[in-house]
Order: sequence, then C-alpha cells, then structure tokens
Amino acid sequence: MTNFHPLPPETVNSERDTYFVINDTGITIDQEENEYNGEAQHIKLTPRAAWDLLELLYKHRQVLYHSTHLALPGMTPAWIGDPQRSNIVDSSKWNEPDTSAIHLADGRTVQANVNGKALDGKSGYVFVEGRDIEVEPIVDQPGAWRERS
Repeated sequence: MTNFHPLPPETVNSERDTYFVINDTGITIDQEENEYNGEAQHIKLTPRAAWDLLELLYKHRQVLYHSTHLALPGMTPAWIGDPQRSNIVDSSKWNEPDTSAIHLADGRTVQANVNGKALDGKSGYVFVEGRDIEVEPIVDQPGAWRERS
C-alpha cells in the first residue's frame, strides 16, 4: 500500500487575471471579470477530471508550446515582484524552464526540461532535437535522467 502525501496548494497566476490552483482535491481555475475575459468564471475539477485534462494538454503540447511562444513575449503580468504573492509561480519565466542532465542512449548528455512525469516519478519525457524521448531517473544521481531502453 502506498502512503498518501497530501499535495499542498500551488497557485499559478497566468495572463489576464487567470489563476490555477492545484492540490490533492483537484484543480481550480478562476478568471476574474475584466475587459478581456468578460464575466468572471470559476471551474473546479476533480482529480480524475484534472488527470483527463492533463492527458489532453500533453497530447497537444507542441501546438500549445508554439502558440504560447508567439503570444507571451511583451506580456508582463502586473503582479510580478509583488511580495504579497510570493507563493505564486511567475509565468513570465515560461522560457526559462528547470532543466536536468539527460543521459541519452548514444552516450551524449544534454540539458532538457523533463515533463509529462508519471505520478510515481519513475518516468517522464523530454523533447530533444525534435523528438520526444521517454526517460527515467538515475537512482544514484539525484536530478539526472537517462533515456529508457
């Protein structure tokens, strides 16, 4: 039996007064009323619905990646630098993802962002040189991953 560790709430403030909160009860999406959004909206997803959304987003990640790279430059959220909101992830750093050492099957080591991580943390994916590569963590090298064979 796996021990359950509650997920503390994590908040992401996106553009145009949109907020995402994830915790062990699911995902909440809030959008404030403004000139861009129209009416305020509140959406609460169960963990299963959140997982289904995650799978859909992962399936279409390349389109979303390219769409956001075209849309985000020049947009500066007003809350950046506000010490009252220090627990909120700064979405202006979309082009500076955390990277890890990835040991490829051909012997090379590259730096890449591991995404699509399994809930158990035993696999993930990286996008290297135009291809998706499934990776697994290297047990004796924390933070390092290797291509799955």
